[in-house]
Amino acid sequence: MAQGFIAIAAARAAQSGASLDEVLDVARHTIYRVDMRAAFDTLEYLERGGRIGKGTSLSWFIT
Repeated sequence: MAQGFIAIAAARAAQSGASLDEVLDVARHTIYRVDMRAAFDTLEYLERGGRIGKGTSLSWFIT
């Protein structure tokens, strides 16, 4: 969704008649205004996919 917000901002600038350089500037400035966060019930699939190590997935149970 974060990328979608950037694309929407750039599309609006383009529709309003902005030049390509102006559209790129809008996209670049919007990048710093969006943020993505995620919450997981379990770290199992992150560990299975190799995103985190086994030790990290086990430390979730300790805290």
